[in-house]
Amino acid sequence: NPTERVISGFYQRKKMHGISGTIEQFFDDQFARDKAGEKSILATGHYLGLHQYCGQTLGKDRLLLTCSERLFAQPKEAMEKIFNHLELDPAANRREFPADNVGAYPDASPELVTRLDSYFAPLNENFFEYIGEDLGWNADR
Repeated sequence: NPTERVISGFYQRKKMHGISGTIEQFFDDQFARDKAGEKSILATGHYLGLHQYCGQTLGKDRLLLTCSERLFAQPKEAMEKIFNHLELDPAANRREFPADNVGAYPDASPELVTRLDSYFAPLNENFFEYIGEDLGWNADR
């Protein structure tokens, strides 16, 4: 989910680079940068362009999209799909896959989440159409 991705990205940057100010101030700046055509953290949630580039470079049939939400919720099933796609022996898929390096951070305000969701909604719809699957990111929270 690109909204969750960029919020996580904010907290990563705050931890690693000591960003000052609030999350709202940070995203006000990022929206202004995006509007001006400058580099912005928001671009990390533009999944369609990246997927199209990889598909053109490698071949769309060689790509497998696996969402982290699905991977965490159903790791065995997700890994089975990955093993099948890679034509690996399914018997090798017997180990556990615990989440590693899980971060925790405060929830963003509902207003910021709504603002980000609204920004990403049309981009998500285009991405869902391209991949032929609605990943549910635009569903009401």
